[in-house]
Amino acid sequence: MLEQWIDDIARKAAQVSDGRGQHVRSYLLFEKDEFPETFTIFPCAITYPEDVVMHTPDSGPNVDTWRGITEFHLVPGTKKSDFPYILRFFSRIRAVFATDRDLGGKVQYCKLSIEGPSIEGPVVFEPSTEVANQGLIVHWTVRERFS
Repeated sequence: MLEQWIDDIARKAAQVSDGRGQHVRSYLLFEKDEFPETFTIFPCAITYPEDVVMHTPDSGPNVDTWRGITEFHLVPGTKKSDFPYILRFFSRIRAVFATDRDLGGKVQYCKLSIEGPSIEGPVVFEPSTEVANQGLIVHWTVRERFS
């Protein structure tokens, strides 16, 4: 179930180094309902599912395949001069997602998506309630079996 592993993906995001001696601040969904209304800490990340394909055959295993994203909000503002800092996160994110691919045995696999972009950006996030900021969007896939 989503509630059992989604915060593990958020914890993966929290393992990403900011390159300045700290790590990305990543917000949890279920263990602590801490999604911020506005972003005031940079770099930070939010993780959530986009959709799920449920396969429940009459015989054989039940499988859910989840697709989701982790938004890495890396710098406030929209200056192109921040691109070198932002682009360094591609390899850091890839390295973190390469570890613990079954989220401690909770799922069959958790990996960066191979359909479409795995990581896209730099992108400008322009929320209506806060200042625009730049970052990356990470697309991931989780496959889980259930009874």
